[in-house]
Formats: sequence, C-alpha cells, structure tokens
Amino acid sequence: MRWIVIGSLALAMYIVYLLSPILTPFLAGAVLAYLFDPLVTRMVGWKINRTLGTTVVFFVIMLVMILAVLALVPVIINQAVKLVTVFPKLLSMLQDQLVPYLNAKLGLDINLNSVTQLTVQHAQEIGTVLAKSATVVFGNGSAVVLSMMNLILIPVIGFYLLRDWPQLLQKIQALM
Repeated sequence: MRWIVIGSLALAMYIVYLLSPILTPFLAGAVLAYLFDPLVTRMVGWKINRTLGTTVVFFVIMLVMILAVLALVPVIINQAVKLVTVFPKLLSMLQDQLVPYLNAKLGLDINLNSVTQLTVQHAQEIGTVLAKSATVVFGNGSAVVLSMMNLILIPVIGFYLLRDWPQLLQKIQALM
C-alpha cells in the first residue's frame, strides 16, 4: 500500500513537472490574487464593487511596474557605461596591487597584461561566441512567444482569480 501511495505521488509530481509551462501563469495569478485580496476586500468594505476594486488594484500594480522599469533602464545603462570606462582602471589596479600580493603569497606568476592582450587579440572570436550564445538564448522563437504569452496571461488570470477569490475559497472549502 505504501508503494502505491509513493508511486502515485511520484506520478503526480511528474505530471505537474510536465505541465509546468501551462500551470505557471495560473500559479503566478493565484499568488497575485492571494497577495492583493486583503486590499480588495477592504475596498469592498468601503462600498466599492469588487470588480472595480480589482481593476483599480491591477491598474496601480501595472503603473508601478511600468514606472519601475522606466526608472531602472536609465540607471542600468548608466552603470554599464561606467563599467566600460572603469574596467581598464580596475584591471590596472588589479595588476598593480592584487597580482603582486598573490604572486608573493601563493608563489604564482600571474600577469594580467597577457590576459588583456589575449582578450584584445581574440575580441572578434569572443564577439562571435557571444553573438551565437545570444542567438541560442534569444533566438528560440517559441521561448519568446511563451514568455510574451505569460506576460499577458498572468495579469488576466490574476484579475479573474482576485475578483472571484471569496467564491473560489468557498467552493474549495465545500469540496474539502
């Protein structure tokens, strides 16, 4: 009997694993509904329709996310530019301070100038490898489409789950 239960549990977990691309938006939507249910319930206490309250909450969430992205993109670009300008100074500092210390303590013969020269010599090959890697990561059309669909589905599923959250909980309790 124990093996049947363990086997059934393993089979159920394997099925959930296989269905994870399909179940992910539902799980994320349920998490959103769970997190924002107290706010919408409070709005219902203020005599605001649950659908309107859910709409307001999701509108505010989307607005905050858009503002966060708009605020973070310039900062990330600025940091990338600073990294490019500071990187040679960082390499020079490593060569002047850290490498002599490591050479003295560990008995190694590290020379960052040779690493820098090799990088410059093979920059085109490194760029080609990075371009191929980016093609593999971003070039898979089905992955991009699936991600875009999830970005659309998660708010929609979350909206409807949040709107119907009390009825959903009542039905789950009735089933148990």
